[in-house]
Amino acid sequence: IEFVKGLMDADGFIFTDKWGVNSYNITLNNKEMLRDLKTLLDRLKIKTGIIRPRKFTGKSIFKGKEYKAKQSYDFSCA
Repeated sequence: IEFVKGLMDADGFIFTDKWGVNSYNITLNNKEMLRDLKTLLDRLKIKTGIIRPRKFTGKSIFKGKEYKAKQSYDFSCA
């Protein structure tokens, strides 16, 4: 569980919908690692969504400088 907490701290965020329900989202570039995390959470009886690719432009801009970007993937859990 500490591993999952660490991943959420580093690569996750909490989304609260208009009804006040929280969902926990995590985004990684490594799709295989995300699949393994989803399997772990499913085995712990934590409801997870499907893994989906995030919108991908091939580039990222940080502080005015352009960088090559990799495809990333995410899923949510409750």
